[in-house]
Amino acid sequence: MSDYSFMKTGQTASQPEGTISLELLEEINILMSLFITRGLRHAHKYMELCERHVITRSDISMGMKREIMTFIKDPKLQEKFNEHKEEYINEIYNEEDEEEGTIAKLTIPDSEIQEEVANWRRLTKSEILKLNNEDKEFVRLMHNMTDHWEKWKPSNPFEEILQNNIIKYF
Repeated sequence: MSDYSFMKTGQTASQPEGTISLELLEEINILMSLFITRGLRHAHKYMELCERHVITRSDISMGMKREIMTFIKDPKLQEKFNEHKEEYINEIYNEEDEEEGTIAKLTIPDSEIQEEVANWRRLTKSEILKLNNEDKEFVRLMHNMTDHWEKWKPSNPFEEILQNNIIKYF
């Protein structure tokens, strides 16, 4: 995606030079939220395909690397941004109470977490062969994009910022 017209210039006539409006800042937050959400979904799916119960730092790293290489190129990014913006605004401004017991459902004993993190590994070729075609393609992309991460070059400042943060945190 190279058309960022959905994001306003961020500056009004009464606004000091070099600052951005709260509207633009919120749209940047929404765009980042969409990117992170999609990367975490990749990490979650990979975890499930590995038949684990814990998303590890390695899963997240792989998910974010995959997402950064496909995010801007998504032909439906504008549509997905608009949908995510609506969800984001509803969550932020229409604070709903958490469903009772949600945290309890997500709690896993520390020993299980430590074991899964210590035993993390990529899916093997024999494990991949057992997957359906859609999941095989998903894993192929995850592995391929992770393997080519070092050679990948951002094509715009947004990708560069994302890349720097992935390097910093993962």
